[in-house]
Amino acid sequence: MSAIGYAVFGTPKGVTLVSNGLFKELSLEKSLYLNNSHVILKQVGETVLLFRRLPSNLQKPNHRDVIIIGLYEFALQHGENRPGAFVGSAICFKDKVPNAEKMISGLKYLFSKVKEQVDENNRFKSIDSSGWNIKLPDSTKEFGMFEKSAMMYQPLSDTSINYTIKVNNLLNESPSIFTNLCLNIAFHDSNHCYITQSKEVYEQLITKRMTPVEVGRLFDYKTHREYYLHQINQQTQKLESARRDTEVLRTKERNLETSIKKMSTEKGGLEREIAQLHAKRRQASNDTNIAEKTLITKKDELRKVSLNLTTKKNELSKAEKSIKDTLPENQRRIQKENEAYKKRTEPILEKGASVIKSLKKATSETLEKDEVVIIEEYFEKLPRNKKRTRRLLKMMLLALAILLAAILMIIPYGISLLGEREEKAEQIHKDDLAFKKEIDSILKSKDLLIKVALYKKDGVSKDASKFKEVSKHLLANFSEGRYKKDSDEHTFITQYDWEFWEFDYTNKDLAEKITTTKPTFYVAINKELKPLKVQANFKWKGKEKISELLATYMYKNKNDIYEHLKSEVLTDTTQMEKHFLWLIEQCNGSIDTLESGQSLKLPFFKK
Repeated sequence: MSAIGYAVFGTPKGVTLVSNGLFKELSLEKSLYLNNSHVILKQVGETVLLFRRLPSNLQKPNHRDVIIIGLYEFALQHGENRPGAFVGSAICFKDKVPNAEKMISGLKYLFSKVKEQVDENNRFKSIDSSGWNIKLPDSTKEFGMFEKSAMMYQPLSDTSINYTIKVNNLLNESPSIFTNLCLNIAFHDSNHCYITQSKEVYEQLITKRMTPVEVGRLFDYKTHREYYLHQINQQTQKLESARRDTEVLRTKERNLETSIKKMSTEKGGLEREIAQLHAKRRQASNDTNIAEKTLITKKDELRKVSLNLTTKKNELSKAEKSIKDTLPENQRRIQKENEAYKKRTEPILEKGASVIKSLKKATSETLEKDEVVIIEEYFEKLPRNKKRTRRLLKMMLLALAILLAAILMIIPYGISLLGEREEKAEQIHKDDLAFKKEIDSILKSKDLLIKVALYKKDGVSKDASKFKEVSKHLLANFSEGRYKKDSDEHTFITQYDWEFWEFDYTNKDLAEKITTTKPTFYVAINKELKPLKVQANFKWKGKEKISELLATYMYKNKNDIYEHLKSEVLTDTTQMEKHFLWLIEQCNGSIDTLESGQSLKLPFFKK
């Protein structure tokens, strides 16, 4: 786009003009028409200098960044004498500060060329511009008409004003007036500004409600200076705020480095604890396998013992029956043998006694006394030996009977003991299965808790999205009452500082059970809130303006409750706007009842 545009124009028979540069590119030709509702040039010699501001972008009508400076003089139409006709030249530009002397000089040069198209009576020589033959300057070149600095457009209000200025010498005073209209922001709200040395033209402009301005006011930069002093103060405050923020960030950086070191240490400890837990889990699994194998072995041994006891029981039963069957017969057989023995020995004893007497008598003289005594003692002891043999046999039979009775008593106890061992083995197996099931349940629960501890905001592997996903299952179990009050899960849930991006804070029942941070609206910062009161600077503008209101709350004020949040939370605009709407409702009631322009209550921390 060109930096400048040139034009010459007049009304030989209606308005006709020749232009280039910005006049063509921004379609500004119609802006060169002299507005009859403002001023009408009626006689030769009446001249007016027009200073005008226009927008370069029609989508931004209040941003009037294009300036037109035009020189108009009364002229007679070709073949007619009606008032309102004129001849003139104009220059338009934007973005750069003009060199007023050179630009006014250029304007005069163009005016001198277009004046050649009228005669000595200021009447146009031809009916149109076909014969003007005026070559306009190249709009792609500047010809020294601009300073190096950029033009600034800074109106103090959105209202546009039409001005008029009376001067003594239009051409001589034009450069200084032009410069101050461009630079003094007190006049950046001007739409049209007519400068003339003609008393009649000036009075006509006054009657058309143009705002009169004394030339001296153009040189009064008090308002201009105050504006920039205010801007400097604001920038100074921002710089000081940035300095404080930088110091805070440095402190945070130092704290973060300390936290990283601490977390690295904690990470190592946690990794060791996790390794120990895995080792315990493996050991528990190994112990379970060993217990199962031992149980199987013991069960096999019990089966063998049971079979041996059954075999012994059968053997004892057979022995008992055999003893019962043979005892009477043995008694009768022994009695018969005793009687037969008695019958056999009694004659022998009697005969022996007789022989002894005969021998004693026959050999009394030859046998020694001692020998006779020995023989007599033998025969005397013979009956006693017979009785001793019978007593020994009876004692042996009695011992055998006692042994059999003891075996019969032991057999039922053995069978009972076998049953008890089988029951104990079965119970051991059931207890082992329950223990294994409980171990698996504990490991699953602890695995969930370990993940929550890892992903939490101060955890070793902190991850907000993973924490929210894992904690959702943990909180679901908690809501269903699956955790005992003395469990690790219940303790973690009720003692953790839950923040709004970590759980469904709109669930009042859940929120009341798990957190005590409601005074800070689920932003876990250990700072005290100011008393809640209406903030005149914060006005409700509807849900569609919530992002704008949130930005004002966060970035144009100090001690808002979001000031210490991390970037990954702040950049989630959907989450932040949802919480901010909820916060407004907590402080002001339902947003459906809020009126547009109503001042809001918003929370701030104490300094």
